[in-house]
Amino acid sequence: MYVAVKDGKVVAYGKDFGKVYDEAREKVGEGFMVGYILSGEPFILKADL
Repeated sequence: MYVAVKDGKVVAYGKDFGKVYDEAREKVGEGFMVGYILSGEPFILKADL
């Protein structure tokens, strides 16, 4: 699953990178990051942009 994050908050997520990227860009403009998370794997996202 792809997860788009900005300022420590999830702004979009889904199985298709292009759709997640487009949704995040539409919602928040620029300055977000997209990461891929394996199903069931615990994670912490931190981005220093």
